[in-house]
Amino acid sequence: MSIFSDARQNKGKVLTEKDVPMIRHECIKVYGWDWWNTVGLGELFEQLPLVMEDKNKKESLRLCSLKFYGVKNPE
Repeated sequence: MSIFSDARQNKGKVLTEKDVPMIRHECIKVYGWDWWNTVGLGELFEQLPLVMEDKNKKESLRLCSLKFYGVKNPE
C-alpha cells in the first residue's frame, strides 16, 4: 500500500517533504518528464489521485498477467 492511498483512507495523514520524491517519480513515470515541467503545484495535487489510480491499474494488470502465466506468488 502506498502513502497516497494511506493519505486518502486516513484523513489524519499529512504528506511531508520526504514524500515529494515519491510523488515526482510516480508522476514522471505515468505522464512523462514534459508534463512534470509544465504542471503547477495545484494541478499536481488535483491529478495525484488519477496518477495513483493508473499506477494501481498497471500493477493489477501485471499481477493478473503473472498469474495467467502460472506464477504461484506473483507479488
